Amino acid sequence: MKKVVLIIALAIMAIGVNAKDLKGTRGFVDLGYGIGIDGSAESNITLLGSYGWQVAEPLFAGVGLGFNYYHDFGDGHLAMPIFGHVRYDLKTSSKYSPFADVKLGYSPKINEIKGLYFSPGFGCRLNLSRLAFNVGLYYVLQKIEITGMDSGNADNIAIRLGLEF
Repeated sequence: MKKVVLIIALAIMAIGVNAKDLKGTRGFVDLGYGIGIDGSAESNITLLGSYGWQVAEPLFAGVGLGFNYYHDFGDGHLAMPIFGHVRYDLKTSSKYSPFADVKLGYSPKINEIKGLYFSPGFGCRLNLSRLAFNVGLYYVLQKIEITGMDSGNADNIAIRLGLEF
């Protein structure tokens, strides 16, 4: 399973290497860590990739795929959210730009976790001409339905570092 996750993650990043050549498109790859906040301590490691279009100067809309590894569930469980991604950059022309970001989607049943995925956040973008770095703080809600356990939420607060191309 780890090899499959690594191959898919590398494929997402490879698509992004040539993505900047397409006019009006943007791509993001984020790596982060979330700390459980709802008392059941569902902390996770996250790798997210998204790709889409610059709809207007400050507004981006796209789709993405993520890998969230919840390591506090005994052996650990993987969720793979498929999501829509909307982002609003507050100052697009400066070197430093604050942003607001929302990801909304669904995690199909993989390794016993499935359900709604919702992740709003905010952060700062450091523009380096062809590339940009992002750092953000996010709330993450992942509905969980694990066999033999009650259904619920895996709520966490996450910090993410990202590369934009």
